[in-house]
Amino acid sequence: MFSGTETVVEQSKTNLINLLLTQPGERINLPNFGVGIKHILFEQNIDLESLKEKIQNQINTYIPSIKLQNINLTESEDKHTISISLIYRYLLDNTQQSIQLNFN
Repeated sequence: MFSGTETVVEQSKTNLINLLLTQPGERINLPNFGVGIKHILFEQNIDLESLKEKIQNQINTYIPSIKLQNINLTESEDKHTISISLIYRYLLDNTQQSIQLNFN
């Protein structure tokens, strides 16, 4: 059974995950929507500042109700898993939220 989001904060978190995982050009009528993080993370050299700027620009454009505060990228010792953690603030009630995505 599918369960929808219950609150605006949950919806914002879902929207952020969608924004991160969507490849630009994948969304009809919104060709610039998406960070395409899966493709970026598996490039040979990742410029963390450039990635942070890209995520911040996408958030400002498509989810202006949240503000990115921190982004952390870590690679496992065996180099088979990459984790990306984001800490952000939901501006309407000023609550701090975080998400972590793991890619292997």
